[in-house]
Amino acid sequence: AAAPPQIMNDPVHGHFSLSWLACRVMDTPQFQRLRQLKQTGGLYHVFPGAAHNRFEHSLGVAHLAKQYVKHLRASSPDFPISEEEELCLEIAGLCHDLGHGPCSHMFDGNLMPQLRPERRFHHEEASVRLLDLLIEENGLAESFREAGLGADDVQFIKELIVGPPGEGEELPPGFQFVGKGPRKAFLYEIIANKRNGIDVDKFDYFARDCRNLGINVGFDMVRLMTFACVACEEPGGRTQIVHKMSELSNVRELFHTRFELHRKAYQHKCGIAVECMLVDALKLAEPHITLPGEGGALRRMSESVDDMHAYWRLGDWIFGYIEHAGGPELAPARAVLERVRRRDLYKMVEESFCGSKRDPEILPAVERHMHRILSRTSDHGIAPDEYFFKLVVLNCGMKDKDPVDCVTFYRDEPRGERVLGKIRTQQPRVSTPLVFQEVYVRLYSRTRDGAKMEALRAAAGEVFQAMQQAESTGLTPLRKRVRQVG
Repeated sequence: AAAPPQIMNDPVHGHFSLSWLACRVMDTPQFQRLRQLKQTGGLYHVFPGAAHNRFEHSLGVAHLAKQYVKHLRASSPDFPISEEEELCLEIAGLCHDLGHGPCSHMFDGNLMPQLRPERRFHHEEASVRLLDLLIEENGLAESFREAGLGADDVQFIKELIVGPPGEGEELPPGFQFVGKGPRKAFLYEIIANKRNGIDVDKFDYFARDCRNLGINVGFDMVRLMTFACVACEEPGGRTQIVHKMSELSNVRELFHTRFELHRKAYQHKCGIAVECMLVDALKLAEPHITLPGEGGALRRMSESVDDMHAYWRLGDWIFGYIEHAGGPELAPARAVLERVRRRDLYKMVEESFCGSKRDPEILPAVERHMHRILSRTSDHGIAPDEYFFKLVVLNCGMKDKDPVDCVTFYRDEPRGERVLGKIRTQQPRVSTPLVFQEVYVRLYSRTRDGAKMEALRAAAGEVFQAMQQAESTGLTPLRKRVRQVG
């Protein structure tokens, strides 16, 4: 039977309530697993306050989804949001990160592309599939029906998690986006806003990560929600969430906070070193660790993404298993983790700025050039697996574009009319950056041998100098322009 809402006490949002259905979902093994997933992955080894997990973030997103609905109802009575839609938004906010693997983005962004490059896996895919498993395994279908939610509503929850497909974007395998029509399009901008990135997921993790990483929060999420409203540019057209013109600086601060989080924390040189070490450890452990899947079949980590019965058992606990419970076959992986514990980290040897455009050919070209330089002699004794390059991209959320260009603003005229429009960023402003993306290439060394690192540094100097010369002459980096003569 339905129960009263439960009150949560959160360090970021204070006291808030979650519906009885959200609590039913929360009190399942599949959801409680999020307590074992660090929100910022390996950054806990660099920032001692980064001990927060996906669990509390998910609760915060569910709460903010409800708050956003409250504000939009007050500001936009012509676009009503039903109680069932509000509940769907709350559940979607709660479950949007169900599908993360060990150390969160490290699993689908770094490990899986190396273990199974042919399998394009994203955590949103696992989130919607795990939601089905969670409902089935815990007998929650009746609870959903009791709350007034049927199969179409569960489909809507999944669509809120995945978001509307963008141009050329692939949906998770087997997933179909049905949608609710243009009049309800604004609902898809609350959890995962693909139009401009202003959504409650960002509100929570920006604020939560800043708090735990010791970084100042520059934007006010409550003001953004308070002065937001629903509108459409043409009668009967697609609705969207728009923001008051006076909130331009607040919107800019939101996007700038994302940039600063990446610059100061997410792309921290030691944080990336730790993440690469954790990935190396999991790659070494992959052949020796299996998880029970559907029907009792044993799945490796890389296989578990195709079997949610196995996948939901994955968590950050796996590092403790490698260190303390595994057999001798896990000794190589254990040695890498011991280096992390002893702070014997991979070392960033050199870094080079590559401009504001992300060229997919930069990294392969740099690696080829480095290989040629090191092949001139074997005196340095450097093995190919003792170094690697990483591409580091810092932006405001829309690659090299100004994300404010994707935001629609409104202004209330004295006669009661509401005028919609975009900000002209072509006009110079003190608060408007000249560029919105920075791209760097970093060279890391797996060995701490001084002579080898010096050899790597010298070789990297040649590589980066050639890259800069190519840029200055207008050539594609590290490619030679060949002209036939004769």
